[in-house]
Amino acid sequence: MFTDNIIRLDTVDSTNTRLKELADRGAAEGTVVLARGQTAGRGTVGRSFFSPEGEGLYLSVLLRPEATVEELFTLTGRTAVAVRQGIENACGAPCAIKWLNDLSLNGKKLCGVLTELSPDLSYVVIGIGINLTQTKNVFAEQGLGNIATSLGMEGYPVEREALAASVLQELEKMYRQFPRGKETCLEQYRAHCLTLGRPVRFVQDRVERTGIAQEIDDQFGLTVVCEGRKYTVTSGTVQRMEEQV
Repeated sequence: MFTDNIIRLDTVDSTNTRLKELADRGAAEGTVVLARGQTAGRGTVGRSFFSPEGEGLYLSVLLRPEATVEELFTLTGRTAVAVRQGIENACGAPCAIKWLNDLSLNGKKLCGVLTELSPDLSYVVIGIGINLTQTKNVFAEQGLGNIATSLGMEGYPVEREALAASVLQELEKMYRQFPRGKETCLEQYRAHCLTLGRPVRFVQDRVERTGIAQEIDDQFGLTVVCEGRKYTVTSGTVQRMEEQV
């Protein structure tokens, strides 16, 4: 399904933005926008995603699921599991999941996932950005030298099309079971989540808190223990204390 209608572009502002425009005009479920570069790549909580042309895999997938709001909110976690597996299948890179929607390799960010629901919940657009060939100098020029990496830098070179095919295959496998299959995804998510057991900081109700990330709940929320009290974080950014940015 996801390989039947792929729109390939050289450069776009954002694959998510372009696909949402197509979705609003009635694009079919399974439509994929794949670009060589993004001029305005987006991450969570309004952040940008560095997307130099020819150096990454940038794609978005359109879904039109029949599911409850609660089930839709699990798609980001499920996607992280699928993309992690797709990368490993394609090149052997042993990625870890940083709650909620980043993939990490050797302690640095490799991939981001951005899930966006339409206001009327009629469709979901899932955006994925994976760093392929960027060098340390390229990241340093953007102030990302200490926090980002690429598959090439870590010794896992892979062709863009081969990686796209592998990731889309795992996404389709996940989605064909949706909303079933949550327990299997949760098991994999928990097994590969590097956030668990570590000191973290997060903002909830406009208050910054610090604590220990304890577990992933059944909705992919993160349970954090702060001074004996448990908090469940369901969205936003959780930062490990050892991270500098």
